[in-house]
Amino acid sequence: MWIQVRTMDGKETHRVDSLSKLTKVDELRVKIAELFKVEPERQRLFYRGKQVSFGELIIPYLCEILLGGAFIHLFYNLFETENKTFMHAPCSTW
Repeated sequence: MWIQVRTMDGKETHRVDSLSKLTKVDELRVKIAELFKVEPERQRLFYRGKQVSFGELIIPYLCEILLGGAFIHLFYNLFETENKTFMHAPCSTW
């Protein structure tokens, strides 16, 4: 199976292949890191406005995505300031 992942600003979209019913969100984050060059700990994934949780299987999301043709959206930290406060990439509606 595969899904499409899009940045929140809509500038980048990539297809993530080789997913199965037993794939965990953590494994998906590693695949996304390879495509988008964003470390997994800096990623926040959203599906239908709700954040996708660590450690879960992706199958509940895949079923809805395959039926509805939606995207998982990637929101990531652009940089880290000296006081460890993160500045986030701008959001847009999709």
